[in-house]
Amino acid sequence: MTVTVPRVRAAAGSGVIPVVIGVDLEPDGPGHEPVPGPWPGAGATHQWLEDQRAGMAGLTGRPAHFTWFLRIDTGMADAFGSAAHAVDVHPDLVADVNAQGDELGIHVHGWRRDPDGSWVDDFGDPGWFHDCVETALDVFATELGRPCRISRLGNRFLSPAVADQLAAAGVVVDLTAEPATVGVADGDWPQVRGVIPDYRRVPRAPHRLAPGLIELPLTASSKRLGASPRAHLSRMRRHGVTQRLDLPMQFGKAAPEDDDFTARVQRSLRSQRRPYLAFAVRSDGILDPRQRPRLLSHMAQLLAMPEAPQFAFVTPSEAVDLLDGG
Repeated sequence: MTVTVPRVRAAAGSGVIPVVIGVDLEPDGPGHEPVPGPWPGAGATHQWLEDQRAGMAGLTGRPAHFTWFLRIDTGMADAFGSAAHAVDVHPDLVADVNAQGDELGIHVHGWRRDPDGSWVDDFGDPGWFHDCVETALDVFATELGRPCRISRLGNRFLSPAVADQLAAAGVVVDLTAEPATVGVADGDWPQVRGVIPDYRRVPRAPHRLAPGLIELPLTASSKRLGASPRAHLSRMRRHGVTQRLDLPMQFGKAAPEDDDFTARVQRSLRSQRRPYLAFAVRSDGILDPRQRPRLLSHMAQLLAMPEAPQFAFVTPSEAVDLLDGG
């Protein structure tokens, strides 16, 4: 999805770099077979971030806040018997998030059971996905006692119709867009139905998706192409002359051996008129033997960067306010 809109104007000279760390709070693994009790990944990730909070505050001189995107969609109701299952089995986590001044939002997938009993994440049926989003918004308001203000949709699916739906419901910040990721044709991803948007040309700064709704894209970086003309020509053939940020930077994904996480973050910051960082992790990632070392290493590198004293670990709403000079 390509949206041509004005960027949010940022206050000049603040010297503060907003950093958003969001957690997609989901069942561990595929999550289609109900398991009694809270999800181990959610508790482990909650503890991991709590262990970082005081150090972040001491480093930056500012309170550290995190963001949790709750799976409370129609698929959760089908699998667990209640769309509010994530809230029901994690009352202490939700209470602590509220007490700490962190932010809660919705993380919506389109999972539904096919006639053969298999599950498909269905974004190809607009009516179905509209109902999934509506369920999430309604359940959030009922369970949390307030309207939902932030969102992040599953499998980076977003459409103009969904953006309008979120805006009409009072959502003010969305974090679905993952710049530099390519589009996915219907059927190219197993168990996913519908077209996943191409985000190679999405703006790398906050921008308006719909009246009242700001998109805060996740962080991407430029590839380290060096002085090789062939590398630059290849990049231009694939992305166009003006395309610079063409390397996704998921927090739990492996970094190239010759281009570490710190270097990629610093290139991203240098390329932005108003620098900020935004990362998302799955709640079960910290228990994954492949992802855990990356998450721990990338967090350590982030906090060791020379720029770290300028960081402000904030919620999406706070980040938009800072970038807008509010």
